[in-house]
Amino acid sequence: MRPKRLWLLTRIEYASYEEFDSKVVRASTSKEAREIANLNPGDEGKIWTDPKEVVCEILKTTGKSEVIIGSFNAG
Repeated sequence: MRPKRLWLLTRIEYASYEEFDSKVVRASTSKEAREIANLNPGDEGKIWTDPKEVVCEILKTTGKSEVIIGSFNAG
C-alpha cells in the first residue's frame, strides 16, 4: 500500500458562487485524490477528475513558510 499524501486540487478556470475553487485531499495517489474530491462537489459538479479543469499536485512539507490554503467568505 502506498503512503498517503496531501494533494492540492485547484480549478483552472474561475469559480463562481456556491462552487469549490480548490480542495486539499489526503490520498495515496492523484487519481484517488481526484475521486475523493468528486464525492462532495458544489455547483461546479463532478469536475475534479478532469485534468483539463483541475490541476492536482502534491503538497510538500519542505519549502518557504507560507499559507497553503485559506477560506474567506465575503459578502
